[in-house]
Amino acid sequence: MKEKESVTVYDLARAAGVSQGTVDRVLHNRGRFSEATRDKVLRAVEELGYAPNMYARSMAQRSKRIIACIVPDFEEGTYWDSNNEGLMEGAAEVAPLGVEVRFHRYDYTSRKSFKKAVEETLDEGCNGVILGPVFDDLSLPFVGRLREMNIPFVYIDRKIGNDGDVAFYGTDFYQSGILGAHVTSLVQQEGTVLLVALSQIEPSFADTTVDRRQAIFDYFSEHCPGITTYSVEIDTENEAVREKTLDAFFAEHPEVRSAIVTNTRAYQFDEYLRKHPKKNLFVLGYDDTRRNLKALRDGNVSAIITRGIPLQAKNSVISLANFIQGDRRPETKDNYLHLGILTKHNLHGLF
Repeated sequence: MKEKESVTVYDLARAAGVSQGTVDRVLHNRGRFSEATRDKVLRAVEELGYAPNMYARSMAQRSKRIIACIVPDFEEGTYWDSNNEGLMEGAAEVAPLGVEVRFHRYDYTSRKSFKKAVEETLDEGCNGVILGPVFDDLSLPFVGRLREMNIPFVYIDRKIGNDGDVAFYGTDFYQSGILGAHVTSLVQQEGTVLLVALSQIEPSFADTTVDRRQAIFDYFSEHCPGITTYSVEIDTENEAVREKTLDAFFAEHPEVRSAIVTNTRAYQFDEYLRKHPKKNLFVLGYDDTRRNLKALRDGNVSAIITRGIPLQAKNSVISLANFIQGDRRPETKDNYLHLGILTKHNLHGLF
């Protein structure tokens, strides 16, 4: 057994099989945790003979580091809600290390809102930034400011450029498109496939599905030349307009056998199909958000390409905290999440 003074929160977490953030919550009796978790942590405290180092705790408080998260605001059950879950987990994990995570959320449809979040971050000051960029023309100057001020930053979801960031956590959009096209090709080798994309909010808004759609075109061209693809942009904010657009498409192309929703909102296509059923239509979506999973379980979505969204967010916090605490860069700069495939048959335990 270690000497009492050398036992750390990390040791307790490892012995109890929980995170450091959970250990911190139990020791300070704050936040949410189960009785079983509390018992495991206290058992580890007793077995290892843990005694808090008050001097180290005092030093940690004096040397507190601030991470500013500039990420889009969200509706419940959507993509950035899943990211928020991971960011909060990461924040709890690094809190015992003297790192505080502060959130500056913005409306992803509003340039003004993004500018305000950036200004608040610069005014308040921080030791590092996690950036979920949507407006490239506004994000690039901000990133330039961070480099000038020697403030390290991590990209989440997507990155702009390859200069100066500590790390990136997200997905390879092109590869996810290849996988989606491959899965669809198992259902049909020829005929018509509909690609559903979101309409551009404004020219400077970053459409993360461009690479994904190109990959789908490339895959079908090489492996399934008998497939014809059509792209339709839908209004994600206006259901009536969305319905009108899809009605017009299906009236002209009733022969469609498959649809790939290339953004994160397969649930919106499911909402349309609940009102306008299409017999034997294979629907593939992207990202395991709660709304998408519900559409997979109970609705018209046939399969979802997943990436474990909360994990990319959690890892972004932990890697940046490690960097600003000890200048420890992550082993890999560009961290792409593993892609998986969900159907109604392997949802158990996820939703």
